[in-house]
Amino acid sequence: MNSLDRKIQQSFPGESVNKIPRRYRVFAGINLPSFIKDWLIKKFTYDNGDLDTEGLLSFIDKHIPHKKSNIKSKLRTHREEVNILTRFIVENDIDILRQSGFSDEEILNINLITCYFNFVNRIALGLGVTFSKEELFGYNY
Repeated sequence: MNSLDRKIQQSFPGESVNKIPRRYRVFAGINLPSFIKDWLIKKFTYDNGDLDTEGLLSFIDKHIPHKKSNIKSKLRTHREEVNILTRFIVENDIDILRQSGFSDEEILNINLITCYFNFVNRIALGLGVTFSKEELFGYNY
């Protein structure tokens, strides 16, 4: 972890996600946007860094509709009330970053790195690029 990573985690412990590739294996075969995966990883990671895999998968099954889920049955047949996770609102606030001690250069770097990874991931998904296990989990920046 470099100094910028440490500074982000110290300044935003509740918002930052340490993207350890092995944690994301839990999403194999589950089609979710990366920011939702990040949110779920953050929500289901204990303070000691361990991932509550069972809790995460249970949450996905309960709140995010998928082909094999029984949500339609609950709604139609049993007329149950179901909470479905359908929308995220992402807000940015550069003033919070500045108040937390980030320089304009660091804010720019955070933004550029985030945009670059989103851009590259979308290109890969759009082209149907597949990766070997080594390529997927061996990345170290």
